[in-house]
Amino acid sequence: MGIALGAAGIPSLKDLRGKPDLHGRPLQFTETGFADEIAAAASLLMGQADEGNPVVLVSASSSPTRRSRPAP
Repeated sequence: MGIALGAAGIPSLKDLRGKPDLHGRPLQFTETGFADEIAAAASLLMGQADEGNPVVLVSASSSPTRRSRPAP
């Protein structure tokens, strides 16, 4: 399990309230732990057993942008 101990240059939380969901309805209660999500992804790269990767350096990361989906 990866958790962020600190964050510099990236938001720790992202407030998504008011942004549309997959069906176009505005989100009302959504806040994500952006730094924790990056830490969880780094934990996957580190491994949990004998992989031998004690540290993962994340640099030049950017918040993903929403891509347009074709209409059904």
